[in-house]
Amino acid sequence: MCKILSNIFILTCLFLLLPLNVYSSSIKEDYELQERCEKSCKEVFSQKYDLGNGSFYNSHYNKKLNKCFISVLQLGGPLTIKRKILLDIHGNKDYGVFTDTVVRGIILCEVLDKKCNSEKEWDYLIRPYMEE
Repeated sequence: MCKILSNIFILTCLFLLLPLNVYSSSIKEDYELQERCEKSCKEVFSQKYDLGNGSFYNSHYNKKLNKCFISVLQLGGPLTIKRKILLDIHGNKDYGVFTDTVVRGIILCEVLDKKCNSEKEWDYLIRPYMEE
């Protein structure tokens, strides 16, 4: 009887301690992946998209998709008021683009195969990639 209680006690302790170790390691891994993502996004932005004033970016490591995304905003230019780009940094894949021009208004708005008609729709369509 004493041996059974002892085994139950040991198993209970292991059960309670195991999730804490897994959880803390997961937090550390998530942080490292986010840091790596930020560094990659900064490099890509400075090499390809930084036009000086009027260019900004956000990076996001999407844990659910296990992907690093960059969302770029470029303002200004002779005919373009606003251009937004979403891409997977490590997969080197474009996920979408939004372009609003002075002359014709919104001329391109799509995320993967989904077309959109406004900046608000664009922001809604990229949310699952930049917030999860």
